[in-house]
Amino acid sequence: MKDPDWLTQARAEGRITETGVKMAATSSGPEPVKEPKYRNQRTECDGITFDSKKEAARYRELKLMEKVGSIMWLKTQVPHPIEVNNQVVCRYYADFTYMERDEAGVWWPVVEDVKSAITRKNPVYRLKRRLMKAALGITIREIYNTKGG
Repeated sequence: MKDPDWLTQARAEGRITETGVKMAATSSGPEPVKEPKYRNQRTECDGITFDSKKEAARYRELKLMEKVGSIMWLKTQVPHPIEVNNQVVCRYYADFTYMERDEAGVWWPVVEDVKSAITRKNPVYRLKRRLMKAALGITIREIYNTKGG
């Protein structure tokens, strides 16, 4: 399918790149790229792009734990549809899900999210966290002190 004319024009002017919008054109010249809302820095690890350095650092920790056998089935950005009265009202995307072994050797599912002091206060996140518990019976494990910035 051929791109629309406006998209071709924006690419030719350098306003759009393969990764998204680069800059906005104004009469005074191009504006700098907008800083992320929570000052996070997207980071790539093992070909996966994470929303922050902390999330990528936690991924590296979990990969080591998986390698030594304390966890298994590590997955990233797993969607959890939240239903009320058989209708999906929203989706919660977990940073990580995996199985963890307890002291008795029993494997348990874990849903984990990396949070900063600012993001854990986000009202939408707090609502989805409560909905996960009420609708699905899942308690989200929040990770705060992950190295990575």
